[in-house]
Formats: sequence, C-alpha cells, structure tokens
Amino acid sequence: MKNNKKLTYLLLALSVVVWGIAGWKVYSAFHTEAPLPPTRAATAKPPAEERQALLLNYRDPFLGGYADSAPATGSTTVSATKSAASRTASPAQAPKPEEKPNVQFKGLMQVEKNTIAILQTANGTVSLKVGESVDGYKLIHVDSQKIILRKGTKRHEIPIR
Repeated sequence: MKNNKKLTYLLLALSVVVWGIAGWKVYSAFHTEAPLPPTRAATAKPPAEERQALLLNYRDPFLGGYADSAPATGSTTVSATKSAASRTASPAQAPKPEEKPNVQFKGLMQVEKNTIAILQTANGTVSLKVGESVDGYKLIHVDSQKIILRKGTKRHEIPIR
C-alpha cells in the first residue's frame, strides 16, 4: 500500500508539470509583444524610354487562332536597354511586311507511302499531299517536326507541336 502512495504522488507531480507547460504555452501565445515583420517599400517604375510592352502573339489554346502582333495595352512592362524610338526603322527603310500563310496545322495521316497534312484554312479543312496547293501556297515538305509551304520564292515553316 505504501508503494501505491509513492506512485500516486509521482503521477500527481508529473500531471502538474505537464499541465503547467501546456498553460504556459497558451498564455505566451496570447501575450507576446513581438514586433511586426518589416514591410517592403514599393519599387519605382523605370522611365518610359526604358520600358517595353510584351507581345502577346501566342496561339489561343481554346480558340486555336493567333492574336494580333500588336502589344497589349496596359500589359506588364519589361525593362530594356534601348529606347523604343531608337529601335523603330524610318518609313523609307521599313521592310515590306512578310505575308504569312493563313493556315493552321491540324494533323498528319500516313496513307501507304504518302504523308498527308491536314490544314485548316479560311475556307475549311483540307488534306494535302506534297506538291498540292491551297490558297496559293504549295506544300513542299512534310515530316514529323514541321511542314513547309512555298509561295513564289518565299518558304514558310509551320512547326508541328
């Protein structure tokens, strides 16, 4: 019986210590005077002549078309080393804009030894073998990485993704 009393006092003391630690943790969590974390000051924007707008001319993943090549208004800016005025060519030196084919690659088919490219044009979907033409563009090469169209002396590569 004496042994049980010692064990009871020992467990009572251990219980007081555990509850004391738990109470101290709760008290210290609500009564801290810790300083607030430092805030970062707003950074200044670079001057207008050092900013350049991003071109958002990537393919629309939902509609399948390409956006204009004009920069988006209100877009995020990227700092550049030269001003926009010094990068633009004068109207007399401006090159003639390159005409790109208005076609989109849709797929490839292998029929016997012939590879057929499936293209989307303004008039609809067409299937072309090497040597056939659509909208004045002749299909001259098809492989697993790209198709090549030619109009006159200009060659246009359309990557296959």
